[in-house]
Amino acid sequence: MGMSDWKELLRLEDVDVDGAISRFANKEERYIKYLRLFLQDNNYALMNKYIAEGDVNKAFERCHAFKGVVGNLGFKSMYTVIYDVCELLRAGKIEGVEALVDEIRDNYDSIIEIICNNLL
Repeated sequence: MGMSDWKELLRLEDVDVDGAISRFANKEERYIKYLRLFLQDNNYALMNKYIAEGDVNKAFERCHAFKGVVGNLGFKSMYTVIYDVCELLRAGKIEGVEALVDEIRDNYDSIIEIICNNLL
């Protein structure tokens, strides 16, 4: 695996790498910096915590923040699901949200693993 293979690995996880890099003014290093920062982003963990606790408002706040980060980084599959979660929470509904979030767990874990194994 070469240094640029991280892009291909992310693409396999439905990440729009090229679109994201273009959003970062075509600066690949800047995109990599934000992928590394994603490892420290606690919105996903907090969203899950608040969903489990049944706190719709706090879950929505974290979900909304997470949606922005995920959208910016080009995580397409994750964004689609998180968008739906956000809309449910916005409407005050928590039923079915946990199952939706479960759909992205593997994708989330894989992306974290790719960043850890290739970009640190």
